[in-house]
This record gives sequence, C-alpha cells and structure tokens, in this order.
Amino acid sequence: MHRNGHEPATSWLPSTDDLLMAPERAILAALDASLQLAIRSLRAEYPGLDENGRLIEDPDWEPYVPPQVPLIEPLVRSAADLRRQIDRFRTTLDLVLDGDATTCAPPLPEEVGEDDDIPF
Repeated sequence: MHRNGHEPATSWLPSTDDLLMAPERAILAALDASLQLAIRSLRAEYPGLDENGRLIEDPDWEPYVPPQVPLIEPLVRSAADLRRQIDRFRTTLDLVLDGDATTCAPPLPEEVGEDDDIPF
C-alpha cells in the first residue's frame, strides 16, 4: 500500500491494437479487475482478515464469528490463483503474438487413438 493509503493499480487494460490481435484480452481484463475488486472489498468489509483472507484477532467478533468468515479464505485464495493464471495466459499470449512462443509453449498432449482411454 502507498503512503497515502492507496493500493497500487495492478489491473491492465488492453489497447485497441491488443484487442485486434487477441479479442479475448477484453474479457480477461474485465475478469482480472473484478477479481481484484472482490478481494479488496472483502478485506475492506472484514478488517479482521489478513491479506490471504485468514481470520486474525478481531475483538469485535468475540465470542461470535460471522458464519461467512471461514468461507472467505478459500474465496480469496481461488481469486488470487485465477488472477495468476490470467497473468500467465496474458504473458504467453504476448510471446505468441511476438513470435516467441517456443520458450513458453506447454507440451502438446499425446495423440489419442480411437480405442485409447483418456490420458491422465
């Protein structure tokens, strides 16, 4: 957090040229911003949570902890994980569009014949 109390902006907005090359960036940017806002709003509403969504001491909640509080940690963790996946996709897409996809391309799945089971 900055000294003035504002968190740094970490959302990204694709340019018009970015969207011409990869239109999926629009919805991914919107999803990323929505996830970031969801995490921030949960932290604002429940100040007794740490940055990972875990309950820390909050004397206002003694002896009763609201029933939704235990659900916040997995929600914050899932949102943060999805934001990392969006960033990974965005980075890979940038490399693909720049012609340098060989450095980050995931391995191709093995070919599956008609009689083969689904590979795991």
